[in-house]
Parts: sequence; structure tokens; C-alpha cells
Amino acid sequence: MWDGSQLAQGNNPYAHAPDTAPAPPGLEELRGDINHSHLVTIYPPAAQLVFAIAAQFGNTTTDFKVFLVVLDILLCAVLLSVLKALNQPLTLAILYAWNPLPILEIAGSGHIDGAAVFFLLSAMLLLLVSRLKQHNSGLVIPAAAVLFAFSVLIKLFPLVFIPALLLLSREYWRRFLIAFTATAMLLCVPFLPDLRNAYGTLDLYLRTWEFAGFAFQVLRDVSNGAFARGTLAVSFLLLCALIYLRLWRSPSPSVVFHACFQVAFCFLLLTTTLHPWYALYLVAFLPLSGALVPGMVFSWVVLLAYQVQISYAISGTWQERSWVAAVIFAAPLFAWIAAALASRSNPGGLSGR
Repeated sequence: MWDGSQLAQGNNPYAHAPDTAPAPPGLEELRGDINHSHLVTIYPPAAQLVFAIAAQFGNTTTDFKVFLVVLDILLCAVLLSVLKALNQPLTLAILYAWNPLPILEIAGSGHIDGAAVFFLLSAMLLLLVSRLKQHNSGLVIPAAAVLFAFSVLIKLFPLVFIPALLLLSREYWRRFLIAFTATAMLLCVPFLPDLRNAYGTLDLYLRTWEFAGFAFQVLRDVSNGAFARGTLAVSFLLLCALIYLRLWRSPSPSVVFHACFQVAFCFLLLTTTLHPWYALYLVAFLPLSGALVPGMVFSWVVLLAYQVQISYAISGTWQERSWVAAVIFAAPLFAWIAAALASRSNPGGLSGR
């Protein structure tokens, strides 16, 4: 709301941290509710446009949540279209539409990751339809690239899926990459030079933020924070490389979506900061993945991270419990192993692939 109102007033949200920026009309009280208000906003340019558009419909959190809910409903329609294109049961869309995580994190908390997921899946739908129909109208690939650029510049995380989208683009991957780069540049240029201020906040986040990341906690305790972060980052990149290398050898559309699910799964296991809404990407790919059991387990168990809110509400103390992080890490991992073992004895059952 703050960033969107700043942009709607003609101010660059990257110019000042909320503590020092002039308050938009009617939002002075909101300043005290902003987390880390001494830092310049970390949200990328497309997120600022979403905030500004939502601000045109009202300057309340309810208005913004309604805007995101509309996008989420459209995402359900996109999932139905993808399932239809892949000749999969449309009922699988229930795994996302009725999952409590999107309801809590999008409709309940208003996290903008919901918008990023919508643009990501919309881009993949266009590429999928173009590929299955064996033709390209000349506009489909650039349109998909524009949607993907919006997804990445709403929340940077979707960038890890770019190999999957390039594979869906087939021989048009260069056109896709050029259109994506051009769109990203066009979105960023209006915010220069102040956009560079966001890099400081992003750098601080990458170097110091931590929450509910079990793998990070273990490595940090036996070494140090910097080593743990570096090790996990390299491990995640190596796993992504292995997943996409396997995908390159068998780039069928259904395998592409499963690979994206695997990437999201690995990220949640290895991230230093595991906020529950980060799992929205995993849940979006869940109906398309074939890994139903581990995905459902992860989407439920990640909500245990909110246990910190109990002590915080009672005593004002923010205290994480290591056993919670351990359960969040172990439960989906064991579910994947169990599903994989079960699929060997019962190939027609639910699989962890």
C-alpha cells in the first residue's frame, strides 16, 4: 500500500526509506506498521506497478487483498487450461484452489507472491499451447516473455524457472529471451537511478535474514553463517542444474512442470529464510507435478513456522524453536521418499517421481 501510493503520487518508491519519505495522503498512520521501515523497499519494479494499480481501487489492505484474490481466481482458470492441454484430470486443480496455503497467504495476508505465480503460470500456459499446436503466431512467444518478465520483476524468485520456459519455447527460445530482457529493461528504466538503492536492502536480506531454515541452522551451528549461506546457495544451484539437465534430455511438457515443482521443493528445503508464503510456487505446480503426497505435506507443514506468532502475541518475544524447523524439513522429505518407494510397488499410485 505504501509503495503503491508513493508511485501513484508520482514519487519514486526507491528514493527514500518509509521512515524518511513523505507520507501519501491518508497513510501517515501506516508508516508505523511497515516492517523494517528504515530500509528502502525491496520489491522489484513490476511489484510497484501492481501496488500502484491496486491503490487506484482503494488505499486499504482489504482493497489490495481483493485485487490479489481476483488474480488468484484467474490463476485457477490458468491451471485448468494447463491441465486440459496436458490431458490431465481437471479435478487436480483442487489441489491448489482448495489448499489452505493460498487462501491464508493471498486472501488472508495479501502477499504479492500470488501475483508473481499468476504471471508465471500464464506465461507457461502460452508457451505450452504454442508448443502443442506446433505453430507460433508471432505474438505468443513475446507475450509469454512479457508475462514472465512481470513475474520475475514482481518477485525475483521466478527467475530460477527460466530454463524451463526456454525449453517450452523450443526453437523460439532466442526470441523469448530477447523479449524478456527488453521487457525487464523497460520496467526498470523509469525507476533509475534510485532503483539502485534497493540493491542494498536485497544484499542485507541475502546476508543476514534467516527464518525456519533447518539446513541453514545445522550448517551455521557447525561452521558460521557466511559458510552456511554459501554452501546452501551452491547446493541449490547444483540441484537446479541437475534437474534441468535431466529435463533437457526429456523435455516433454509434463516433465517441464514437474521439474519446476522439484526446483521449488529444493529451494524450500535449502533456503535460509522459509516464510510460508514462499511455498506458493510449490503449491501452484502441485497439480501438474505428479508428486502429490510430498507437495501436500510440504504445503501443510510449512504453516508450523507461524508458531513464533504465539509467543510473540503473548509476551512480545520472537522465539523460533529448532524442532519446528526440523519437522518442516523432514516431513516433506520423508513423504517424498515414502511416495517414491510406494510407487515402485504400486506404479498406479501417487508418486514422488
